[in-house]
Amino acid sequence: MSHIFISYNHTDQEAVKALVKDLKELDHNVWYDQALTGGQSWWDKILSTLRESDLFIFALSSSSLGSDACKRELDYVQKLGKTILPVLLSDDVNLNLLPRALSKIQVMDYRDQDKKAAFALVKAMSTLPPSKPLPDPLPDPPAVPFSYLKSLKEEIELTDSLNFEQQLFLVSKIRASLEKQGCSRDEVLSLFYLMKKQDGLLAKIGKEIDDVLVTMNKTTQYSEEKESAPQNGDREGGSPGEAHPCKACGQTNLSGARFCASCGNALINQPEIHPAVPVPPKPSDPKGTKTRRFLCSTSECAQLVTDLEAWLEAQNYNCQRLSAEGEALVLQVAQKGSWRKFVGMATSLNIVFHQSENTLDLEVGAGKWIDKAAVGTVSLFVLWPLAVTAGIGAWQQMKLPEKIFDFIGNRLTSK
Repeated sequence: MSHIFISYNHTDQEAVKALVKDLKELDHNVWYDQALTGGQSWWDKILSTLRESDLFIFALSSSSLGSDACKRELDYVQKLGKTILPVLLSDDVNLNLLPRALSKIQVMDYRDQDKKAAFALVKAMSTLPPSKPLPDPLPDPPAVPFSYLKSLKEEIELTDSLNFEQQLFLVSKIRASLEKQGCSRDEVLSLFYLMKKQDGLLAKIGKEIDDVLVTMNKTTQYSEEKESAPQNGDREGGSPGEAHPCKACGQTNLSGARFCASCGNALINQPEIHPAVPVPPKPSDPKGTKTRRFLCSTSECAQLVTDLEAWLEAQNYNCQRLSAEGEALVLQVAQKGSWRKFVGMATSLNIVFHQSENTLDLEVGAGKWIDKAAVGTVSLFVLWPLAVTAGIGAWQQMKLPEKIFDFIGNRLTSK
């Protein structure tokens, strides 16, 4: 087991979390900084962890290459003689313009986080030379890097002594930090929540922050999903260049989009959400599954499956269709970048379509990802193995089952 240190910028946190997950499943001890802001004790902890590590992974992106903290970490591990592995996580990096410390090392491409990249990561790590013993004496530690967020945090903690204009200006500075390199949306939200806790916060400023938080929470970015979301050339009431806000969730969608990329709600005419009828569980139903009944013709069901599959894939899920007994259709959903799937241990979300004349029963629950090439018609008993029934909890935390039911209801309403 190796002790691995990952140097990254907080704007790449989601991609780094996926990398950390895969490394931990390979039984490595992984450390990466998850603190919002710094200080001397924070920086001392980072440097101490660097000295104790066996491998230094530099998460390559334009943000990390421009980060003062990442640059200082890289310079320090060079002086310590640590083994360095650059891992590319972003498309916005010119590999011909890497700093000298990284340009001499083979870059590991991990942008897709798929099976091929996973095995390449294993191979790259197995061929790396071990880190050298720590030099004696140790090199001088780098100074604490300046942090824009840290300076804002310090200003927030002085809120008691700020007047109305100064507090309002501080709110505008926090909002502006979203545009700064190295400042992520989650970090900015944390700063607003910290400011809300200050005793000296004026009521009008608190209301201003509340309005900002509502806006930020309703406009979570889904740029990749919106680019690949199903669209229709017939814009029915939507003019070119017009953005469509979703009344169900508040998400702003691309012009011409007929359905919300976040919740699937119809954007044209904005009908009320179609109510799904909960189906009482039968004694034979697997534990943890949910079933809803919709009015849906056979011809509508085929297009419905296609639309749902496209929507899920646009949100970075892998999907596959399977035929099940009783003429049922199964759509399996699994998160991308999971090592468990590669070794047959992944928990998938199974969506079973039971069509009968003008009625559609939709059954959703956790199960095992099935090798499509190895099976023909799947037994429903195989779909819900007892060993993974607890997996539904993870899917429910993401609220995906309910989002799927809402998506189906919204699609049928808009027909």
